Amino acid sequence: MQAALSVGSMRREGCARVLKDTGAPTSRPLLGDLAMDSRIVSKGGLPGYSLDIQATGTTVNIGGRVINLHKPVAIQIGNAPWPTIAGNIATYAFANDDETMTASATVEAASCKANGKTYLLTLALVVDGQTYRSCASHAYLTLPMLIPPTVSNPF
Repeated sequence: MQAALSVGSMRREGCARVLKDTGAPTSRPLLGDLAMDSRIVSKGGLPGYSLDIQATGTTVNIGGRVINLHKPVAIQIGNAPWPTIAGNIATYAFANDDETMTASATVEAASCKANGKTYLLTLALVVDGQTYRSCASHAYLTLPMLIPPTVSNPF
């Protein structure tokens, strides 16, 4: 198999294998080939709305109200990794430290268009009985470097 990563006009290519063929543990929750225990952010939602899901804590901004939900609810149920995944949907459950406020989010692997861009994920957040919808994507701090890197010229 061959893998290709395109970022803007740059393209990196390399060899690849299916994760289960490498003998590596597959303890990370995967939605297709997307790791869902990494940072997920909302894209193109209502004005004043944002969601930032991280293992260290989740932040919701709704109309200027910032809600910090640091505690995943039931982070492990029967040794299942967080979030729980069924089909093409990952479900997150959050709570603040004293569990007086809880929220849930579902991230679905489905094409979503916002602000002239297409994202791989759609997001539905339920907090205080209200549902907020947007597109979503991973928030990469740095892009992984493939070793050895090769640059492909499409011409």
